[in-house]
Amino acid sequence: MSQQNSDPPPPDQGGFFSWRFEVHRSFDVMLLLGLAGCWTGCLARWHWFLALFDHFRLQGAVLSVFVLVLYVVRRRWWLVGAAVLTLAVNVWPLWQTNGVPVPGAAAGGQTGVKIISFNVLTENRRYADTLAWLKTADADVILLLEVSPDWEQALAPLRKSHPHGVTRPREDNFGIALFSRLPLAGCDVSSWVDDGMPTVSALVQAGEKRFRFIGVHPLPPMGRKAEKTIQAQMKSVADFVRQHPGEPCVVAGDFNATPWSAAVQTLRRECPLDFRTPKPAWRPTWQARSLFALPIDQALCTPPLFFASREIGPDLGSDHRAQALVLGWGAPD
Repeated sequence: MSQQNSDPPPPDQGGFFSWRFEVHRSFDVMLLLGLAGCWTGCLARWHWFLALFDHFRLQGAVLSVFVLVLYVVRRRWWLVGAAVLTLAVNVWPLWQTNGVPVPGAAAGGQTGVKIISFNVLTENRRYADTLAWLKTADADVILLLEVSPDWEQALAPLRKSHPHGVTRPREDNFGIALFSRLPLAGCDVSSWVDDGMPTVSALVQAGEKRFRFIGVHPLPPMGRKAEKTIQAQMKSVADFVRQHPGEPCVVAGDFNATPWSAAVQTLRRECPLDFRTPKPAWRPTWQARSLFALPIDQALCTPPLFFASREIGPDLGSDHRAQALVLGWGAPD
């Protein structure tokens, strides 16, 4: 009778401590991929898809702080270094749009024109809530985007208090409407570039002062053609402002681009338009309570105008939040 082999079994390779090691390693990989996504945004000018990562700087900053604290505790110094560099990459664009001191504003520049810009969302049905909030906000000029025929009908009561303006409803999420209690001159809606979405432009008479108001709602940046259209539309606005140097101007709306994107930087670089407000321009207005919250509803103006305040409106059923602005006249820069 042969003797059987009685070698001891191999040690268990799948025990609790091994499992914990694998979980930690997977978690590290996930965090590193998140940091890498932040750096992908730096390649925005090379491809429209890479440019999408550039919009999430606020999320990148939060992630970088989390990784930094976690790996300081764990003493993983090379990951701490990666987190510090990534934090700097994300914070710099936020810092550039963090609000600026405005000459004349602190000295008591004249204020008083209230402006609201709001993408109501075509399929949103909270007509009564929106109308009630608009009446309570008591704005002088109201820009509304994604105005459908149903929205046009629901907003008809605004014409009693705001008799000036224009409405161009559409079914494709690019309807636009401007309501004003202040007199308007030369109010019209047109496309400023080929394949561009409607832009509303009007001269607003505020007492003895007058300023140009431009409302925009470009295409979402989904595809190379759409990205080029957004940049062309922003450049057309910059060209208009530059060609009318004696006319103070406000540009507001749903830009479908963050304040640090190439399209918005075109406005700041090629004409006097800027975020002339003490409040940060990076506060989210789209999907404001989600992980993907973005600040794509914006307002810029030229000297001597400034925004004495910029508040974000409540949840009214849209995927956007309104901007409530108070416009003022300060000292020339």
